[in-house]
Amino acid sequence: GCSAGGKGPSPAPKPPGPTAKPYVCESEFKIGDVVLPAHKGLALDDDTFRGCPGKIPVEWPHTTEPVASLRMFKAWEADWPEEARQPAWDAITQFTQRSGAKVLMGTQITCNETADDADWALVLRLLKQLGPGSVMGVAIGNEMELLYSKANITKQCIANIWAGGYFWRKTV
Repeated sequence: GCSAGGKGPSPAPKPPGPTAKPYVCESEFKIGDVVLPAHKGLALDDDTFRGCPGKIPVEWPHTTEPVASLRMFKAWEADWPEEARQPAWDAITQFTQRSGAKVLMGTQITCNETADDADWALVLRLLKQLGPGSVMGVAIGNEMELLYSKANITKQCIANIWAGGYFWRKTV
């Protein structure tokens, strides 16, 4: 991430202007060839997403190989400042346009249908902003096979998601 000394996320991002250069990590050190770089991508952490989405590198650090994909686990967190969302989305859109990278967009499936619906609405808005040429796909749920092991997840919730058909109804 890019938070200030581990003291939490940086302030709301300012989107790069239309003439801003793509972000590249500069270093004298080079690691040489990257094996199958078109098959690799970055995962967008929360600190970078909230604090400095304009600093997603377009090249793999210490190489000249382009970043081909970006894994986003969410479109926006419900408790993050709403006024920071559009500037962050604009920066990510600029990243995909400049780099040609494709986004694998995540959306949640939880035991809270209201929260899931709100998350999906944001995901749809971001996907439309990115455009079809910048989207690799959508990942539904995250580590769903481990959901039962998370705190505050009841057996009733698990039963509703799988046997009760909630996952199916929300995704098909």
